[in-house]
Amino acid sequence: KSSDSDPRLFRFLIEEINWLDNTDEITNYPIWFLIKFADLLGFSPHVLEKNPIYFDLEEGELTRYQPKGHVFVQDETIPVLGELLNKNKHDFMTHKINKTLRKQLINNLIDYYKQHISNFNTPKSLEVMETVFNE
Repeated sequence: KSSDSDPRLFRFLIEEINWLDNTDEITNYPIWFLIKFADLLGFSPHVLEKNPIYFDLEEGELTRYQPKGHVFVQDETIPVLGELLNKNKHDFMTHKINKTLRKQLINNLIDYYKQHISNFNTPKSLEVMETVFNE
């Protein structure tokens, strides 16, 4: 927690609020926000190799090879996350993801945040977000 001002973060939040005010396509928004916010904080996930099957939560790398000695995720969300990371906002928001996969993606990204932010707690609003953003 810091009391320093961050104009870039402020601009991002204002732009996102304005975007939300002017769109109806918000189903994938929590995933978009978690990825873009991580990027602003300096720990953006990235695809290391094509067709990834592992998400190294410590390095933020999506890879085909099992990370050694790192906390990682290996599940059906990894190829989807790899696809999403290469999409523009419009394509990201309109990408079809079933509810179960979307929820797991959010949980994996929360775990990713826990690896990079000391004392990060799962947001209490997660249940509310699931209710609002799930279709």
